[in-house]
Amino acid sequence: MKKIFNVFILALAMSLAFTGCASKKAKESKGPNVYTVDLASLVSVISLSEEAQAIDASVFLPEGTTPLAGEGVKVRWSFTSDTNIDKLYISCGDNSDDYVFAEEIVANEPRYEYFTIPLDLDLAGPLYVKLWTDSPAKFRTISFDAK
Repeated sequence: MKKIFNVFILALAMSLAFTGCASKKAKESKGPNVYTVDLASLVSVISLSEEAQAIDASVFLPEGTTPLAGEGVKVRWSFTSDTNIDKLYISCGDNSDDYVFAEEIVANEPRYEYFTIPLDLDLAGPLYVKLWTDSPAKFRTISFDAK
């Protein structure tokens, strides 16, 4: 009986030790923070062209938080365009490279797009998402009916 009890105690101790190590490793391997920005909350109608339009998206950051290099900003938006557009570009200004947010946009066709922008530099001020296109177009935020 004493032998069974000792085996049980040893198994319990090993289980608790493994669980502690696993949870510590899971916390360490979580990865960089990704902040989500929903442009539908910030934009109803916007005219875009080759000159970038900066949209202040700081309201989506938790209070007292500043995104750092290596973290990301996930931008999502449901929209339509009044014209056919080859590409819609996006960036976080000087803190990231320029990226293609959407391609081959057809006039008046609903689109839902999302893209995670990796930050190359620490954010020194407000979070600005910049959008622009190759040719002038007016974009309108839309909502989809969930059925």
